[in-house]
Amino acid sequence: MERNEIPVIILCGGKGTRMGQRVVPKPLVEIGERPVLWHVMKIYAAQGFKRFILALGHGGEQIKRYFLEYDWKDRDFTLKLGDGEPRFHTPNDVAGWTITFAETGLETMKGARVRKAAQYANSHRFFVTYADGVADIDL
Repeated sequence: MERNEIPVIILCGGKGTRMGQRVVPKPLVEIGERPVLWHVMKIYAAQGFKRFILALGHGGEQIKRYFLEYDWKDRDFTLKLGDGEPRFHTPNDVAGWTITFAETGLETMKGARVRKAAQYANSHRFFVTYADGVADIDL
């Protein structure tokens, strides 16, 4: 199995209660100018793993919105009204990433989140990690 075929399930559904009251869910807390979730995904992508399954729960809508709006927020583009498709002038720094957004429930425990997200893996082999596990490791 090629690295780019091995999916990475990222647990993004917890309440993050130890972080106190926040406007954004824990995976979207920024380190530098990017969310911690983006940094986790970048670690995997740098080593050839670019297929992600986000196991969503609390804050799932905000996480979806972040990635749906990613291109136009961070890149220069031209939009011809009536055409609907922007023409981007700068490269995308996450080209090749495939992200599946799996709604796993608001009160679902970790094991059940993995089980629910694994249906999109189409493989018996996959990674599982937390959305806040930033580290310099050789996968």
